[in-house]
Amino acid sequence: LTNTPSPAASSTYQPYVYGTAWTTPPADVVKNCLRLYNYTTTATGTNGFPYAIMPELLNADAKDLKMSFYAYHNNTTTSANYAAKAGGPFGLLKVGVVKSLDDINKTDQFKKVTEIATIRCAAGKKAEKFIIDFSGYTGDGKYIVFYSDTAKYNDMQIDNLSITLASAPQKITDLTVSAKTETTATFTWTENGNAAKWDV
Repeated sequence: LTNTPSPAASSTYQPYVYGTAWTTPPADVVKNCLRLYNYTTTATGTNGFPYAIMPELLNADAKDLKMSFYAYHNNTTTSANYAAKAGGPFGLLKVGVVKSLDDINKTDQFKKVTEIATIRCAAGKKAEKFIIDFSGYTGDGKYIVFYSDTAKYNDMQIDNLSITLASAPQKITDLTVSAKTETTATFTWTENGNAAKWDV
């Protein structure tokens, strides 16, 4: 990810690798997540808004992608500048696409970003899984960007990012095994595509 210094001891209006373990993460979420932290409270974003751009897509179109990741924020304050107060921005993250690294700058900020999705984590220290479908994108951008354009305090942490081609078989989730005997077992899972057959 570009614009991502690592490691860092504290945030300075930019994304950085955060080394503190989440309080109540899923079992497969670990330390060293990407944290996008915004401390500015001015409408113009005096210190800029945090963003991180992924490497250029070389062998795929953005519209063919499906992305999944865990997101989390750890603040439950009711301050007017935070999302625990109804309508506030805290825990908000946007995902978009740009054509060039130069499309995000101090003058234009995120005006040239094509927004794909806006997510918001619920207050309370628990990571949530999000799946982003890019099939509605009609442009030719080659860079995926994570960003926060709120003019108030915001704090988001993401980890376990996965990107696949939507046309490729999708990985199942929520696999459970029950009714186990010496010779049989019942498997259940969530199908994330349209598969009708599976290799076990």
